[in-house]
Amino acid sequence: MAETKISTARIILGATIFVILFHLFFLDISGITGTSMEPTLREGEVVLIFRLAYGLQLPLVNRYLVFWHAVEAGDLVVFNSPLDNRTVVKRCIAVEGTPIEIQGGILRLEGQTFPLTKELSENLFGCTRVPEKTILVLGDNRNRSIDSRSYGFIPRERIRGKVIGHNKGRTS
Repeated sequence: MAETKISTARIILGATIFVILFHLFFLDISGITGTSMEPTLREGEVVLIFRLAYGLQLPLVNRYLVFWHAVEAGDLVVFNSPLDNRTVVKRCIAVEGTPIEIQGGILRLEGQTFPLTKELSENLFGCTRVPEKTILVLGDNRNRSIDSRSYGFIPRERIRGKVIGHNKGRTS
């Protein structure tokens, strides 16, 4: 009887450790709040995040041990906002080395134009390419998104993973 209790306790402990490590290193889920990614992601939907998409991260300290895949334009990336450190989802629209033009409060990228805040326009003035080890992100709902137009380039160290799936419909 005592052996059975010890064996059961070991199984439960092992399963708990496995689930925690799985969550910290491999996959995560998160709920969407806000409308900045509509129509792709809607408020109340749940996204599946692949934490190993770009490399191996040390959990809790948010540092990468190794990178093995670069973020690509079009990826839905999960990162910590430079404004308040909240976890957010945005679309990568340009990767390091991509030519950009900033003039008169407007960002020009591959034939598209995006308005910038006055402060960011001044901060990025003279920048002709996305800097090394950074990406440029925008929300799909351009008129309702706080994104790189407000806080600039995102260092790849801030990236927590890539959205690989979501439920298509409101959960509320």
